[in-house]
Amino acid sequence: MLLKIICILSCLLTFLSTVSLFLYKRQVKSICRQICFLNDNNSNIEITKDINSNEICELVDTLNEMLTIFRDERVKMKEKDAKLKEIITNISHDIRTPLTSLNGYFDLLGQADDHEEYQRYTGIMKERIECLKEMLEQLFTYVKLQNDEYQFEYEEFDACKELCSILVGFYEEFHIRGIKPQIEVPDEAVFMNLNKLAFRRIFENIIKNSIEHGKRYFEIRLVRQPGGSDIQKGKAEEHHKIKIVVKNDISQELNNGEAIDIDRVFERFYKADRSRNRNSTGLGLYIARDMVLKMQGNIMAEQEGELFVITTVL
Repeated sequence: MLLKIICILSCLLTFLSTVSLFLYKRQVKSICRQICFLNDNNSNIEITKDINSNEICELVDTLNEMLTIFRDERVKMKEKDAKLKEIITNISHDIRTPLTSLNGYFDLLGQADDHEEYQRYTGIMKERIECLKEMLEQLFTYVKLQNDEYQFEYEEFDACKELCSILVGFYEEFHIRGIKPQIEVPDEAVFMNLNKLAFRRIFENIIKNSIEHGKRYFEIRLVRQPGGSDIQKGKAEEHHKIKIVVKNDISQELNNGEAIDIDRVFERFYKADRSRNRNSTGLGLYIARDMVLKMQGNIMAEQEGELFVITTVL
């Protein structure tokens, strides 16, 4: 009797094992078919299961997690590809204008009859080359900032002295446009611990934007932020949080009558002049904002009546 029971139990176990193996094999084949379907059809559906065993559940959950990661990466790649195409389109458009102009002036230079005419053409060509150099520098900086691993190296410097040095570099442009800049900075040094090259690039871009889009008014103020001082170990100087406010009047004529979209001024490739007649990449304020944020600062733009105002806190 006992032997008979053992035989029955053995047959039952064998049957259950066979059924279980069959179901597992069928489930694995089903998962394989679903993966092939997802691969061929680029679908967003998830892999399903018919068996609720721990092993199958773990396998399906792991595969679905991997598929989610893969889909997210695919979306990011598409976005990057779209951005790359946009960048190439904008670069082609922005660089073509000065290059075409240079080609024309090269032809005129070869036909110049007197020294004065020759000097005028060479002066214009030099200006176009400087413009191209600036555009390529902006693009190079933009590419560097897209790298998440790119880090700034900090150093100590006097923000007042550095800002005045930047303004001196724009003396000729202020003079040509008949602008008398209103400058307000503290008489004493204000030491900061930031990346000096990034500091220069930020305010070179902001000032250049103000000059290009304004008419005759330009104002810049550097003030200490209340409660922003911090004495570094081993140093007597105080390090202050600063606020730099830059204002310029808004020239509708220079912007082809188009209003400035305050919410978009820090977007890459944004230009108030949609006709893109200016020799500019539209990256200046985007780069300035990115650099400010990388140094844990803040930057904002607003319109005060007929004035365009950019406030930077570092």
